[in-house]
Amino acid sequence: MAMTLTPSDLAAIEAAVREAEARTSGEIYCVVAEESSDYGETPIAWAAGVSLLAPALLLLGGVHVSVPDPFASWTAAQLTLAAESAARRALVGAIALQGLLFLVTLILVAIPSVRRALTP
Repeated sequence: MAMTLTPSDLAAIEAAVREAEARTSGEIYCVVAEESSDYGETPIAWAAGVSLLAPALLLLGGVHVSVPDPFASWTAAQLTLAAESAARRALVGAIALQGLLFLVTLILVAIPSVRRALTP
């Protein structure tokens, strides 16, 4: 989207600069640029923040990690293996969800209009 300045816009800018310069010893220069930066860090920051929500989303979604009842004639070794397996599956699921959230957010926030809206 190209922005053009009309003669009245230029006159208003010149008047504002003259007024501001009258109150200071400095000289003011105006620069018109399409963007002041590409804000490349914004998508990464948002993606990292959103991906940290994965464990909370899993809990809100009703995902529970459970281990078998130790009193159901299981040996200590079997119980340990079952607990390790359940914990491993839960961690892999959380990591996979975090990765997915990171990538989706990274792609969405990389869209210029979205990136500008989410840049502080």
